[in-house]
Amino acid sequence: MAMSLKQELATYRRELPGFLKEHEGEYVLIKENQVAGFWKTFEEALEAGHDRFALEPFMVRQVQREEPRVAILGHPVFPCRRSAKP
Repeated sequence: MAMSLKQELATYRRELPGFLKEHEGEYVLIKENQVAGFWKTFEEALEAGHDRFALEPFMVRQVQREEPRVAILGHPVFPCRRSAKP
């Protein structure tokens, strides 16, 4: 599976209690088991990831106590169109 990021997610979850003590609300950059640093904005962390890891997969995630709600769709969703009645 390309770009799985399972290792990065496991690293985030393992290190989260420590992250919350000093970095809650910031964005962490993780490559495999390596925590590459923290930034104030998503854009700064993403740019650092591209600078350091180029096209290799990495994860940027906000440090927060609760998991965000995420919807993953397997196919494009289009609104239903009702045919106009004459």
